Amino acid sequence: MQKYGLIGWPVNHSLSPSIHNPAFKEMDLDANYNLIECPPEDISSIIDGLKSQSYKGWNCTVPLKADIIPLLDWVDKEALACQSVNTVVVQENGELHGFSTDGYGIETAIKEEFGVEVKNKKILFVGAGGAARAAAARIAKSGAKGITVINRSEANAQLLLETASTMNPECETKYIPSNELSSYPYICEDHDIMIQCTSLGLKEGDPQPFPSDLLKPSILVMDMIYKETPFQIAAKNAGCKTAGGLGMLLHQGVKSWEMWTKLKAPVENMRKSLIKAAYPND
Repeated sequence: MQKYGLIGWPVNHSLSPSIHNPAFKEMDLDANYNLIECPPEDISSIIDGLKSQSYKGWNCTVPLKADIIPLLDWVDKEALACQSVNTVVVQENGELHGFSTDGYGIETAIKEEFGVEVKNKKILFVGAGGAARAAAARIAKSGAKGITVINRSEANAQLLLETASTMNPECETKYIPSNELSSYPYICEDHDIMIQCTSLGLKEGDPQPFPSDLLKPSILVMDMIYKETPFQIAAKNAGCKTAGGLGMLLHQGVKSWEMWTKLKAPVENMRKSLIKAAYPND
């Protein structure tokens, strides 16, 4: 049996097995994907263990996406630029090659949900964490006209913008501190797509990540959180076409699966299984 998995800390909440295992089954592959708890201090020994157990590849989630890079033999340019690896492919010679499929996942989800390409679009990022940085790398690489980041920390925002510039020097970049948003009343009219990248909305009582009164129907809103949040509801009420993050989760997994198996993934089967796992009571 071929073995694949997800390393992270924690990982027990992950929906990734519901993406990969049904695809292995449908394609009649003798393979399994499982969850592997990996405290950051144990990453080196756990990876040695995966190699000794002949794992063919694995995904990597928080907080390990940067920690794993020094342990790899080769890292893709996009993953290096955003300092984030979420997919490891074990080569025939045993080398470990690292990639980021997070950006591909969100770009594909935007195209699927909204029917638009990111090329020549102006993208507004709310938040500047690791997932945002991976998304910015891909979106800049794909020819975005401009990327603006709203964030409390200027340091993290500048890291994201530097990543975007590395992938596409012609992409216009701008930082707006969160507490200065009131000075930009037309910010939504000035951008084509908003990507909400913070965790705000996961917990009841969280503040809104973006002021509802600044939302305008002209902007497409993608939230990385897959469950419906108060912000997503506010965006819909403002007339915005809105989507949650389940599509991003699906397509980053599809890309990993195809890199491991070198086969075309059964996307609709994977989507159906993921939705069932995400919304078991529906």
